[in-house]
Amino acid sequence: LSGNVGIGTASITDNAGFTLAGVTDNANVNFTLSDTALGTHSNGINLGNGNDTVGLTSTAGTYSITNNISLGTGSDTITLTDSGTVTDNISLANNSANINNYTAVTANVATDVYFNLAPILGGATIAFDATVINETGAGSLSAALIAADNTAHTAGDNAGYFTYGTGTYVFAEVNGAAGTDALIELVGTTHTFALTSGDIIHATA
Repeated sequence: LSGNVGIGTASITDNAGFTLAGVTDNANVNFTLSDTALGTHSNGINLGNGNDTVGLTSTAGTYSITNNISLGTGSDTITLTDSGTVTDNISLANNSANINNYTAVTANVATDVYFNLAPILGGATIAFDATVINETGAGSLSAALIAADNTAHTAGDNAGYFTYGTGTYVFAEVNGAAGTDALIELVGTTHTFALTSGDIIHATA
């Protein structure tokens, strides 16, 4: 995709490996990819700065699928409904200009979901507070984020996660000063996050 060409609503079926190249396209994209393949393959979805909605499903069977998803600075919604052995890698852009444009993910996290912060950090590493911060009593998401960010800073960390409303949110920032560069919601409050490398956060049920 290029020239700000959007996708209204599309359903795509794939059995060999699917690629959507739209990193320079900032129009909104809305599609569902149903993966029916057996064997091992990968899908690549690279999107620009639109407000994108992506659904990925796979049917039960003997296979190994890797979904590589790269997102821009829009308000994005990702739904993952995986069967079999599936790994979902989601790379995030810097959303500090408008933190309300965060990424919301609904997943049956029997699969593995990894959030890659490398495009934001630029080679830097993060110090991750692995203890969930309870902000369910906050008056707004913004207030919950500020309070959780302050808690993480008190512990000497510049990333962490908190519960608020019906979601679990992971946040990270590039610099030591308060101010969030990435915010991800994993819908549901029973998820946990762990840092698996200097810039990749693993989500589990």
